[in-house]
Amino acid sequence: MTDLDLRALAAAHDASGALVTLAVVPNREPHKYGGLLTAHDGAVTGVARPGAGAEGSSHFIGVQIAHADAFRALQDGQAVNSTGDAYLRLLASRPGCIRVYSCEAAFQDIGTTSDYWNTSFACLGDRPPEQAYGQRVRIDHGARITRSILWDDVEVGADAAIDECIVTDRAQIPAGSAYRRSVIRQGEHGLLVTPL
Repeated sequence: MTDLDLRALAAAHDASGALVTLAVVPNREPHKYGGLLTAHDGAVTGVARPGAGAEGSSHFIGVQIAHADAFRALQDGQAVNSTGDAYLRLLASRPGCIRVYSCEAAFQDIGTTSDYWNTSFACLGDRPPEQAYGQRVRIDHGARITRSILWDDVEVGADAAIDECIVTDRAQIPAGSAYRRSVIRQGEHGLLVTPL
């Protein structure tokens, strides 16, 4: 999640003539995140894996503008990682065609379950935990829910206990059941529960 100024990113992309412009911030957690290596003019020169080699790199925050020509060499219907695969091949064939837009935008990660959990509660701030509930949530009499995130169309049965859980769309929690520190999904034949 970010508060990136999209107009400023678009203006930088138009001005540079790049095929791809990636929004980046300074990599403040190089041991957690890999980073982009860049020349002084903002051209991407390579990618650093997480660790000491990523110190001083730029952290791509997930927002980008790309011209369709950047993807012409890709095969239809074949999944590909844009930044870790397609863009590296593009850089090898057309150095300088990928540039960064450096900024100080806020960035909150939701890429892992742990990051999603932490970001959700950071965004909630001092507001009541019920504001971490989605739409059309139904909680029956006697159910106890503490510090949990409930997505849309969730039903919690009577006297169920949900403690520090993420309950995803359309999950139906049976009456009297208890879950703690879990991600709960509605599967085809019942609930799928994984540790948080």
